[in-house]
Amino acid sequence: PQEFFASIANQWFCDSAHTVELGLSRFRDGYVQPINQALFFAEVYSQAGDHTWFYRIDTQGNITREAMALRRDDQGRIDQLQVDDKVYRFKLNDSDNVVAYSLVDPNAGIAMSPISGDVSEAGDARTLTVQLNSPPTHQVTIAFHSSDLTEGSISPDSLTFSDSNWSSGQAITVTGIDDDVADGDIAFSIIAEPAVSEDLNYDGLVPPEVPAKNVDDEEPGFTFGKNALTVSEPNSSDATTVVLNAKPMSDVVIGISSEPSAEMAFSPSTLTFTPDDWSIAELHANTMTAVDDLLVDGPQTVLATLSVLETSDPLWVGVPAQTIEITINDDDVPGLRITPT
Repeated sequence: PQEFFASIANQWFCDSAHTVELGLSRFRDGYVQPINQALFFAEVYSQAGDHTWFYRIDTQGNITREAMALRRDDQGRIDQLQVDDKVYRFKLNDSDNVVAYSLVDPNAGIAMSPISGDVSEAGDARTLTVQLNSPPTHQVTIAFHSSDLTEGSISPDSLTFSDSNWSSGQAITVTGIDDDVADGDIAFSIIAEPAVSEDLNYDGLVPPEVPAKNVDDEEPGFTFGKNALTVSEPNSSDATTVVLNAKPMSDVVIGISSEPSAEMAFSPSTLTFTPDDWSIAELHANTMTAVDDLLVDGPQTVLATLSVLETSDPLWVGVPAQTIEITINDDDVPGLRITPT
C-alpha cells in the first residue's frame, strides 16, 4: 500500500542492490511492502533458479548485470539472497511476506561437546557443554531432551544465549535412570530442538545429537533360599526357593539335576520365571526328596545343579550354573536276618 510499484521496477534496473537495501531500510522503518516487492523482482529474474540478475546503469546510460546467489526454503520461496558482498536471510509468513531478516553470519553455529563419560544406573552423572560459535544479534534459546527417558534424564532442559555469554560453555547434566531389568548397557542420545531466536542465523538451527550410554548395574543370575540341605532315607524331603537377581526381558527356564542322579528326586524338575514374577520366591520352590536305595552306604553328599535351560533373552544365555549341597542320611544298617529264628 502507498508504494509505487512501477518506480521500484524502474529502480531495479538502475541499481538492483540499492533496491534491496532500500527495501530493508524501509522494513526497519515499519514499511513492509518494499522488500516483498524487491524479492518479487528477484524471483522473476531468477527464472526459478539458484541465482537472480542484478542490474546497474551508469551515468552514461550503460547497463550491466551480475548474477547474485539465492537460496530457497522447502516451499521454493527465496529465503536468502546475496547483495554484492553481503548475504541476507529472510523469514517469511504463510502469506509469503517478510516478517524478519538478518545479515548472514557464516560463522554461526551451535557446538555441543561430547558427554564427559558414561552414566550408570548406579547414579553416575556426566556433563556436556553447549556454546555458540558467534555472537547472536538476539537471544537464542535451545531446548533439549533425552531420546530415552527410561535410560537418561537431563537438567536443565533448555539454555539461553546472548551476545554476552555466547562463548561461555553452558553445562547440561545427564543422569542415568535405574531400573530392575538386566538389559545390558543401553545407548541413548541428547537431542536438541531447533533453536528459537529473532536472529535468523540461529533461528531453526539444530545442533548435532550427542550420544550417551547408561551402564547397567543388574547382573543376570539367581539366588537360593538355602545353599545346603539335609534329608534322610527312605523319603524325607526339604525344599528351597529360587529367585532371579534381576528382571529378565523374557521367560527364563531353570532346570534342576543331581549327581549321582539315583539319590535324589526333584519336584518340579524345572522352574519358569517371567518378567512379572521373577522375584517372587513363593512361586519358585523346589522340593528335594531322598530316594531309598536299600544300600548300607552311610551318609551321602549329592550336588544338585541348577542351570538356565531355555530363554530368548541373550543376556541370560550362558549364565553360570550353581549347585546346592545335599546331605542324605542313610537308613540302612549292617546285620543279618535269620528265618526262622
